[in-house]
Amino acid sequence: MAARVKVRGFWIRVALLSGLLYFAIAFVFIAIQLCDRLCPASLCRIGLFYPVKASSYPILPPTYGSARRMDVSFAAPSGARLQGVFYDLKDASRVVLLSYGQSGNIGINAGLLKAVLDSGCSVFAYDYEGYGMSTGTPSPSRVIEDGVAAFDYLTGPLGVEPSRIVEMGVSLGTGIASRVAEKRAPQSLVLISPYLSLRRLAREKLPFLTLYGDGDFPTPDLGAGEFFARNSEVPVLMLHGELDPIIPAGNSRELFAMSRSPCRLVMAGDAHHCDFSLSFITGELKNFFDLLDRGSLESKITVAGDSRNNLANEKANF
Repeated sequence: MAARVKVRGFWIRVALLSGLLYFAIAFVFIAIQLCDRLCPASLCRIGLFYPVKASSYPILPPTYGSARRMDVSFAAPSGARLQGVFYDLKDASRVVLLSYGQSGNIGINAGLLKAVLDSGCSVFAYDYEGYGMSTGTPSPSRVIEDGVAAFDYLTGPLGVEPSRIVEMGVSLGTGIASRVAEKRAPQSLVLISPYLSLRRLAREKLPFLTLYGDGDFPTPDLGAGEFFARNSEVPVLMLHGELDPIIPAGNSRELFAMSRSPCRLVMAGDAHHCDFSLSFITGELKNFFDLLDRGSLESKITVAGDSRNNLANEKANF
């Protein structure tokens, strides 16, 4: 009887250990799968870019003022075909090269084109790879290459002097515009809701990403930090909402503190993430360019409290 009890106890222990081993293996397997899905590279693939495809842009008019709409297509280094739209205002001294945010396409960002044109500048907007009417698949390295290709198309086939080009980025696009400004020589740089480093911003928003080293993140690191660390010549305008929950306003303050070139930072006390009225953007662009033309731009932080006036009544189209 005693021997039978001992045998039964042995098999019970074996069963328990087998069950624990099974659950341990399952836990490790699930953990590996989660780590793979939650690693920075995977999160970048599924959560950084939100392209909206399009077959045309009927929202964009054939003309605006003295500018006629020109639809263009050009090659990216990856082999993708990129779609662009150019409005060239007669006698405009500047051409704004627009890199929009992480979602949408040229048509969805039509309001930004209007804001630029109303400031008296010509505007060239393009779709990143995989966005709008462009082919390909976006990645941090490829969208930077796309921005450089757009700059080169402006200065090449379209014949625009680099000294006339204003790099302009919005949200995610500020990192792209800044990287392009590192590689080329624009007249000036305009950043709406910029961030210092995408890697740092990701760790702030998702603290578990601090467990990963810098080498686990996609390269190159998008953001304006490296441009500001190196730039000493290109003048900069930054707009940022004090209430921004996506990209904290502290990013712009840090960039301003880093700047070694004339830099104007406008902090909008009533704004969140990129919810400025188009008239506000137009007004700040005019102020910035006027200061440049008069040679009186100085590094300064200004506070605005009316950045969202008429926002509800404005149309995002022309």
